[in-house]
Amino acid sequence: MPRTKPFQTVLSEAVVDLRRYGYDSKARLQKWVRDLRRAARGMVGSDAALEAEIKRALQQSYRQQVTGGLLARKHGIPAYTIKKLSPTLQRELSRRTQASVDLIRLNRTKSIEETLQRFSGWATAQNPGSAADEQLRPLKTSLSKPIRSLPFEKRRVIIDQTAKLNSNLNYLTATNNKAIAVEWYANPDRLNYNHRKEHLERNGKIYALTDGWAYQKGFITKGAGLYEDIDGFGVLPFCSCRGRYLYHLDQIPDDMLTDKARAALKNT
Repeated sequence: MPRTKPFQTVLSEAVVDLRRYGYDSKARLQKWVRDLRRAARGMVGSDAALEAEIKRALQQSYRQQVTGGLLARKHGIPAYTIKKLSPTLQRELSRRTQASVDLIRLNRTKSIEETLQRFSGWATAQNPGSAADEQLRPLKTSLSKPIRSLPFEKRRVIIDQTAKLNSNLNYLTATNNKAIAVEWYANPDRLNYNHRKEHLERNGKIYALTDGWAYQKGFITKGAGLYEDIDGFGVLPFCSCRGRYLYHLDQIPDDMLTDKARAALKNT
């Protein structure tokens, strides 16, 4: 079976051919679209290679958080507690890996089809010998822009999904170890980052956890709100906000404590 030519080679041949003969038949266009689609699929790589790359990236973060002890240190809990929770955390890793693969596959398909659409739109407007050779390079750059952006988009997806994985691992650890609230941190000093206005406004605010024992027993109020009622850390695309989970009543601001809680603290 002959090797598929590189995408840029096929695109160059297609552009030269259409420049020479123009759009003289539907068959000519269909032939080049087929060749370009085949080359584009070869360019983006196999599904197996994509899945392996994503697994490596997310598993590296998972190891740092779980087996490397970062979660235990963040939450101030013993390492064996994290070990007992590992089946739940592993399910989150698998879920996030599959979500990443699906999203990147979708982006690949979209980029390939958009590239072919650009090429078809250009090709159907061609008459024989309609442009000088020096115009071909910027033309090919423009036609292939969607597919050339795929490596950048893949990196963005992996970074975003890693942030989501870390946020969810922290949330699962906190809720399974009786956290009662969380303080929002919006990375306000992060440079070259497009902060969401509403997330910056949450910086430093404390949100009660709906299923936390303190809220359930009427020891604390909602504070700035219930965490589960807002878009949480990493939920929105490319959100880098994170939280500090709180476990004890003496970590909660006085204006969030009820009289019942104040009485309980006096007796401890």
